[in-house]
Amino acid sequence: MDKLFEFVVPKLPDIVACLCPNFKKKVTLQRKIRLLKIRKDEIDKKIQNAGKNLRREVEVWRNDVENIKNEFEKWEQVEKSSRFYHVFKRQELAEQIQRMIEEVTELVDQSKFPGGPFLEVDESIDRLLLIPRPNGQAFEQNFNDIWTSLMDANVVSIGIYGMGGVGKTTLARHVHDKLKESLRHVYWVTVSQEFSIYKLQTDIARELNLTIARENDEGKRAAKLFQEFKKMERFVLILDDVWERIDAEKIGIPSKMDGSKLVITSRSEDVCHRMCCKNIIKVNTLSEQEALDLFLKTLDCGEPSLEVKEICKKMVNRCGGLPLAIITLAGSMRGVIDIHEWKDASEGLKESCLGRADMKDEVLPILLYSYHRLRDTRLKSCFLNCSLYPEDFRISREELIEHFMSEELMERRLSWEAEFNQGHAILNQLVRACLLETDSDGRLKMHDLIREMAIGITKDNPPRYMVKAGLHLEELPEEQEWTEDLDKVSLMCNSIEEISPGTSPKCPSLSTLILRENPLRLIADCFFTQMCGLRTLDLSKTEIESLPNSISDLVKLNALVLTGCFQLVSVPSLEKLKVLKHLSLKDTSIEEVPQGMESLTNLKSLSLLCSTLEMIPTGTLHRLTHLQQLEWPDHIDVPIEEVETLKQLAVLNCRLNSKHDLNRLINARRIDKPLCFYNIRVGTRGIYTRIELESQLKILCFTEDVRMESSLDTYENKLPRDIKDLSFSGSGLSGCLLDEFPTLSSARNLKECTIEREDKIECIMRLEEEQQSSGVPFQSLERLELEWLPNFIGLFKWEAVAAPLPPGTFSCLRRLSIYKCGKIKKVFPQSLVHNFHNLEHLAVEVCAQMEEIIEDDKNEGADITLPRLKRFYLKHLPQVKSICKGKMICDSITSISLSGNGSGLSGCLFPTLSSARNLKKCTIKREDKIECIMRLEEEQQSSGVPFQSLERLKLEWLPNFIGLFKWEAVAAPLPPGTFSCLRRLSIYKCGKIKKVFPQSLVHNFHNLEHLAVEVCAQMEEIIEDDKNEGADITLPRLKRFSLDDLPQVKSICKGKMICDSIENISLRGSGLSVCLLDKFPTLSSARNLEECTVVREDKIECIMRLEEEQQSSGVPFQSLERLELEWLPNFIGLFKWEAVAAPLPPGTFSCLRRLSIYECGKIKKVFPQSLVHDFHNLEHFAVHNCAQMEEIIEDDKNEGADIALPRLKRFCLTNMPQVKSICKGKMICYSIQYIRLGGIKNIKEFPLYLPLLDDGQLSHPPSLPTIRIDREEKEWWESLKWPHHNAKNVLQRLVEFELDVECITDSDASESGEEEENQC
Repeated sequence: MDKLFEFVVPKLPDIVACLCPNFKKKVTLQRKIRLLKIRKDEIDKKIQNAGKNLRREVEVWRNDVENIKNEFEKWEQVEKSSRFYHVFKRQELAEQIQRMIEEVTELVDQSKFPGGPFLEVDESIDRLLLIPRPNGQAFEQNFNDIWTSLMDANVVSIGIYGMGGVGKTTLARHVHDKLKESLRHVYWVTVSQEFSIYKLQTDIARELNLTIARENDEGKRAAKLFQEFKKMERFVLILDDVWERIDAEKIGIPSKMDGSKLVITSRSEDVCHRMCCKNIIKVNTLSEQEALDLFLKTLDCGEPSLEVKEICKKMVNRCGGLPLAIITLAGSMRGVIDIHEWKDASEGLKESCLGRADMKDEVLPILLYSYHRLRDTRLKSCFLNCSLYPEDFRISREELIEHFMSEELMERRLSWEAEFNQGHAILNQLVRACLLETDSDGRLKMHDLIREMAIGITKDNPPRYMVKAGLHLEELPEEQEWTEDLDKVSLMCNSIEEISPGTSPKCPSLSTLILRENPLRLIADCFFTQMCGLRTLDLSKTEIESLPNSISDLVKLNALVLTGCFQLVSVPSLEKLKVLKHLSLKDTSIEEVPQGMESLTNLKSLSLLCSTLEMIPTGTLHRLTHLQQLEWPDHIDVPIEEVETLKQLAVLNCRLNSKHDLNRLINARRIDKPLCFYNIRVGTRGIYTRIELESQLKILCFTEDVRMESSLDTYENKLPRDIKDLSFSGSGLSGCLLDEFPTLSSARNLKECTIEREDKIECIMRLEEEQQSSGVPFQSLERLELEWLPNFIGLFKWEAVAAPLPPGTFSCLRRLSIYKCGKIKKVFPQSLVHNFHNLEHLAVEVCAQMEEIIEDDKNEGADITLPRLKRFYLKHLPQVKSICKGKMICDSITSISLSGNGSGLSGCLFPTLSSARNLKKCTIKREDKIECIMRLEEEQQSSGVPFQSLERLKLEWLPNFIGLFKWEAVAAPLPPGTFSCLRRLSIYKCGKIKKVFPQSLVHNFHNLEHLAVEVCAQMEEIIEDDKNEGADITLPRLKRFSLDDLPQVKSICKGKMICDSIENISLRGSGLSVCLLDKFPTLSSARNLEECTVVREDKIECIMRLEEEQQSSGVPFQSLERLELEWLPNFIGLFKWEAVAAPLPPGTFSCLRRLSIYECGKIKKVFPQSLVHDFHNLEHFAVHNCAQMEEIIEDDKNEGADIALPRLKRFCLTNMPQVKSICKGKMICYSIQYIRLGGIKNIKEFPLYLPLLDDGQLSHPPSLPTIRIDREEKEWWESLKWPHHNAKNVLQRLVEFELDVECITDSDASESGEEEENQC
């Protein structure tokens, strides 16, 4: 029995498992149910005692717990009623137990509630409202864009994307919170990185308070969710952190239901597109100021010291505007007080921002996940290669793609074009994944932290990189850093001048070495000897003169890049480099091709664009049969026979000798594959010019001395079928362009055409029935430039019987420019206007015989419509009689410029402008007949709003111009909105204008920022008092106000002129009288005024009055930095004291840096000693030619106190015969850099304060290099008295005696002083 017991007991679990196969699972389920009940009891007890509102997820959890408990109890009852099951029943039971175990486990995990079970605020306020709203223009713009999309019934889905940590979730949360204020059904679900349909359905159901836990079938779960959503009239569902496409229907989300909106956030633009988001918004990094504001706000330490703030700026810059990094970094510095700790932290960030523990834990994982989501290893390799460039380096797409090609990082394709397209596809994927950024020029860069992450990946994982680019290194890294497992090394953009003998890193695995953009002159021959695996060597833009011979032994070298090595004259033999595929000698100084070039039979890319190259030996190119990309300079002749043999050629940048050679090349490429890109000049041998081959160019240019083949010749003038840009410059083109090149009638890709300096050409195409082509000439042409064509009569030449243009001709033309075409009389007829309906830019300039821009060939005087015309320029057309007979309707017009002795403009400007909503800029010059911009009389008033969007109006040299408006018998008011956007109004040399606009129309000009009226002989009043009320004039946004040479002007306006935004005032002969502040009382509170110039004003006496009863409550001239006063015969001083003088309001002139007074006849003092403190920021102080000046700084207190001007740098006094002293006390100027004196012989003492050295001896001010004095006043200088007996000796060595100091103007003194300052 014992033996039987010993045998059975160990086997008992297996026996039980056999008889009751679900026993173990049942026990597990019971144990987990007990644990779940305990957790629920604990939470119920908290709820009972707390009396607070529960979070929504807690309520959902409690319901789910009750449901699973009920289900378990029912299961137990069924299980007890029958002990034995059929095999299929047992299987079903096992699946049911397993599902319940998983659900219970999930509910136990959810019971932790990290944020606690209760809301801190009322249930009606969502928890996300606790997140502070970010500041910044970009945030507000993005928020408004999303909100506009949400309010748009046509937009059902919105995508928000950007790099990790940029603030997508924060932005979406604030949108969520705003929606909650007015919409009941707003739901937020975070999509996990390990996405599954089942889990997302569960999460959405929990938000909806819907129970679907019992249902396993995903389709049925989706149906329940769909029905729940359909019960709602309107809802918004926000899915945060989406990593891949989600099929809304499979989840159960209605995609096209009225009132439904789906918002997703993702790091990938691709995901947004694949989910068919109607509007897609990118969240960019913060600007420098916004980043600093966020850092300081997170730091939360009040206003930091200047030193700490400067460190903060440096730390913020290392974060690259990434909010997550800024918040994390600022949080780690919160509470740090010691300046040494701040400096230490800043120094640590120089090497690595992500190296800090907090950044490594919170920021790095988020960035890394974007990298790991690149599932293609080639895509990862291309991304990591982008980190070889310096921080913030802008890289052209073409350069990166060429780099990928030379490194062989991409999949091999059959053609160069296919590889080029693949490169663009890879870069686009990286941009859409927010791992690369695109600037406004289309160049790419890596965000600083993304680059740092990439460098970190390559430091710790193979293939290993060493990247020390842009670090200002003067020497190579230490020997121990050149490890044997290095794969790529980038030392570009440093200051390395030589690689000294004996330097030979042992790097057998090194495949890429980049030394470009270093002032490198010498490389030791042994440097490359232990780099036997090197495949890419980039020495471009270095100062190397000759390459070491050891390069000849780099037999695995795939790419040798020497672009921009202007000093390079010697390249060793390349004969052994059999696998070399890419060789660039562009912009080097070699005179002959390297030895062994003919052996490079695997070469795919060759650039020989160098001005010093004397020849390419015959037969060299013939052997390079794999060439796909080829460039040679214009001064080199290459036999066309050699080019014809290059069957794989895809990119060509060169000059061909003749049209005959071009025809042969075109014929050869029609047999083989056509060229992908080309920039070909056709003409005689000329001087070398550097021609860059940019991406996707298809350019053909005919230059001097090209013989055009006539119809009698064997060869037809051929053009590539896919040509995009065609130009002729002195090529001998004659007659009609389309006759010379009939293939243009079917050139569907031609976008640009330029014809210049062609003496014989007459027209672009003939219009006669028998010669009409069956094709559509110029159907895709967008730009046509015609310049210096003396015999050009027009675009079209009509023969005896004219034929209409083929439909579509010129239909894409956007820009037409005609310049110096001597015989043209019209641009095109009214009957062909519809062919030019896409024209955006029309310019006709310096055409001596032009009579009419658009000819009325039908004699109907019909209106002309150019619906897309934006810019219209006419200049120097002396014979032109009209623009067109009818009205010219161009509602898209943004800029008009009419200039020069007749443009056909007379009387009033175009009536069509009454509805031109987009017109931003209008310039009218040298038009003798124009009188006004618009008439004001009721019967002629337009129903539109003229000039409603005009921002800039410039009127110059208009001898008969009487004003903006011409009033007839009965004047009518301006339509509301006329000139309402005008920001800049400039009137110059308009002889008959007497007023700018009346006071009654001032409100129409409320957005005016710049008003300039100059040299108008009959101008009487700037703003006319047409109501005779003397009312004040308010121009709230006026920043710059300039009046110059208006001899008849009596006043600016009758009332006061209020312009609180004023920044710059210039008054020159404007009729200003007595006191500036009286005329412009607004200056007493003008916080933005920085510059004020008053010149040749005969009546002005002072800048401001000082008397108590007239003192303003504001602070006049509080921001003024520059004050220029010149040629003011009655000017008595800055201030005019009345019977009772009042002090200056504190802050007056406190920012003044430059004060210049010249030819002011009655001024006797500049300012009193009692007001010196108001001028403590003065840097430049100059007084010249003031005949009655007695004392520069008056001693009004009779104390003889010292005068301190601590920031004064330049001090100039000349030609003041009555001046007796500069000031009574000493003049203390520690910052003085320049002194100029002359014509002040009555001054007996020079009061400059001289500092004492440690030994008690006097010293001249350390910043003062020279004192300049008129040579004729040497005796006066010698006679001066000094406050200290040794002062004269100390200053004597600084004195330079010059000629005619009195004649030097203030501007000269300023320039000399600035030059002197720069030398210091």
